[in-house]
Amino acid sequence: MNRFRTYFRSIRWFHIPFGVGIGYLCLQQYGHTRKREQAKLATVPAEQLTMKEWKVSILRRLPTNLVSRTWGRIQDTRLPRWLRKPLLASYVHVFGCDLNDVEERDLRNYETVNAFFMRKLRAGTRPIDEQSDIVSPCDGTFLHCGVVAKTGELEQVKGIRYSLSDFLGEDVRERLSDLAPHSSDHELFHCVIYLSPGDYHHFHAPTELEVTERRHFPGSLISTAPFVVRLIKGLFSFNERVALLGQWTHGFFAYTAVGALNVGSIHLPFDDELKTNAFRRNGNANEKFDRRAYDDEPRVFCRGDYMGGFAQGSTIVLLFTAPSSFEFVPKPGKHVKVGESLGRVESKAG
Repeated sequence: MNRFRTYFRSIRWFHIPFGVGIGYLCLQQYGHTRKREQAKLATVPAEQLTMKEWKVSILRRLPTNLVSRTWGRIQDTRLPRWLRKPLLASYVHVFGCDLNDVEERDLRNYETVNAFFMRKLRAGTRPIDEQSDIVSPCDGTFLHCGVVAKTGELEQVKGIRYSLSDFLGEDVRERLSDLAPHSSDHELFHCVIYLSPGDYHHFHAPTELEVTERRHFPGSLISTAPFVVRLIKGLFSFNERVALLGQWTHGFFAYTAVGALNVGSIHLPFDDELKTNAFRRNGNANEKFDRRAYDDEPRVFCRGDYMGGFAQGSTIVLLFTAPSSFEFVPKPGKHVKVGESLGRVESKAG
């Protein structure tokens, strides 16, 4: 036994940095494989890719919440200082993180992986377009946009629809009627922005908002990567999400942060009652949701104001009423940043 202890202590622990190197290579290969598979899927119509309902049912029964909580604890583990730079530099390389705008550029100063995911930007790096009616609330890929059908269906991607009632609650149509202007020249618009693992993970106010209610839908935590969104119909209605309901200058506004695999944590600094990715069995997020009303003291935001953040990337879905002349600025697939123009109400005279 003593001989074994002597040998154990004499070992040079070279395999630890070697393991970091192997991890770096794995991350690189993952990045290449992901890009290749996304390119393949992009050439196939969405309706031909949609996963069968029985497969989705099985997927939703997997312990994704438990996995996400466990992964979150691992990412909150304090890293030794010598390991921070090689590990986080690998992540930066694979996911294309832009460190030019961040407040802290020295990777050795991020004590945990989550601290790096939740990195802050330097002041002034995201100017707000004051000429636009709605600006981007986050950095991410502008996946989809359009008008909500009169039947209350939204397009998840072209060819795949999901229900507004499933997404925000059965009573949302009544609330929408109360807040929307009683005018035939208004429509209900929506857009989807995907935050990849390499993006800035905080989200901001896209316009002047008065939030009167928060709804928390517990549910599954399935990846919301673009190629997965093309596979699973109703994905945004399955996943855990936090919806902020209220109004803006043109009527109803719903701002929804959708969680995903390893991204169950959604933070709202103005709502300390919100607890996401708590211990629960995966279930149907539509069966029950908890709400908190801000009727006595609505949460008021100006465009660009900080509203919350994710632990890693996920998805933001905006729904709002606006005059029919409203037009989105970016094309689907474009990468947008906080403060850039998302859309304007076009002047009929122009």
